[in-house]
Amino acid sequence: MKLKLFFTLLFLFCFGRHYIFSQSSKALALNDSMESYYNIDQEKARLFGHQALAIAVAEKDLAAQALIYKSLGANCIIWDEPDSTLYYSEKAKALFQQLEDTMNIIDCQRFEISAWQQKENYEKAIEECKKLLESSYFEEKEDFYYRMMQELAIMYGTIDHYQSAITIYEEVLQYFQEQNDTSKIISSCNDMILLSGLTNYENGFEKPMQLFELAYPLTIVIKDSLYQAQLLSRVANVYLEQGNFQKAKSSLEQSLFIREAMQDQVRLSFGYQDMANIYMKEKDYDKAMEYVYRSLQIVSEDKNHSQTCYDFELMGKLFQIKNEHNQAINYFNQAIDIATEYRFGQQLLDCIQARILSLSALGKIEEANSDFYHYLDTYESLKASDQIEQDFWQDKLEQKKEQKQLALEHKNQQMSVIKTILICICIIVICWLFITNGKIKRLSKKS
Repeated sequence: MKLKLFFTLLFLFCFGRHYIFSQSSKALALNDSMESYYNIDQEKARLFGHQALAIAVAEKDLAAQALIYKSLGANCIIWDEPDSTLYYSEKAKALFQQLEDTMNIIDCQRFEISAWQQKENYEKAIEECKKLLESSYFEEKEDFYYRMMQELAIMYGTIDHYQSAITIYEEVLQYFQEQNDTSKIISSCNDMILLSGLTNYENGFEKPMQLFELAYPLTIVIKDSLYQAQLLSRVANVYLEQGNFQKAKSSLEQSLFIREAMQDQVRLSFGYQDMANIYMKEKDYDKAMEYVYRSLQIVSEDKNHSQTCYDFELMGKLFQIKNEHNQAINYFNQAIDIATEYRFGQQLLDCIQARILSLSALGKIEEANSDFYHYLDTYESLKASDQIEQDFWQDKLEQKKEQKQLALEHKNQQMSVIKTILICICIIVICWLFITNGKIKRLSKKS
């Protein structure tokens, strides 16, 4: 009888497994297929995703639906479809909330932050990032917390809140050094050197040089050519501001050599802009113009608005030097339009300031005065906004330090209590052994 039952079950498993396994298993299998193809064949991946979702919806399998929506949201970031990412992530979050799945909710929120960055709405991305960092989830996820803080600092730098970014980075770098996280130490140093340059090295050159000397040897140890190129480019700007044109050009040439070998087109654009700045300082304006054109050719294909804005600013300054002020104003206007639309505060200030000079040279004093007041309003607004954010994060980081200190003190108190208890137990055991040993000796004598 038992043997017959065994063969019956075996038959059902072998020939009836299509019916035993739910359709949601097929949905999740299709979801896995989408993940396999997301960066190989976008259309095929999208088809698998939609098929998986249709099955999960038909079966009313909330867990499968949530995972598929999440995968679609993540993939749409790679596919440069931020609106779709926001749509799918919201759908996934609603389902994960029903399922009380905190980890996946956090993942969806991160996808949304990336989507807002892709849309170049950095203020919204920062707002969402701050909300996420307030989550109690990060209380026991310190590494994840500091990685998100690093991402936040990058966003502050993008909208020209440089001091806020530096405030966060100083704390982030200290944490990564404590953890001996080489790649994060390098990336933090790289970004901090960049931020020092964007503040026109108002705190001097010593700190950025120390950061370079900390990070660059690490890039050689781990053989990271990308960061070698970036750091060489960063230190070239430091040398340029110090007036050491030869060292600046040498470092930048090494950086460009690596980037050209890697065919890193986007970052080559940064290098060409830096080289244009060097030639402008050396008063070789034709060579500078050549490098700006090279950069423009790349950014026009890549549609990088910040880079395009800076290229237009450089073009304007080159025509300004040649006393072709109408042409210069034309480029400054284009740069100002981009900086205004995407809220590139510092670039906006630089371009307004440059346009004032050209307007004045053409005798358009009324327009120059109007620009001057615009400059003052923008400057005060930008600095006030940055100061608010900087104060906010200084307070936050101080609170976090105090919490860590209290937690450490509490842990030490617990350890102290445990040690006291262990000592007491040891004393009791020793006394018991001593007494027991004495009794055994007395019994031995009597016998």
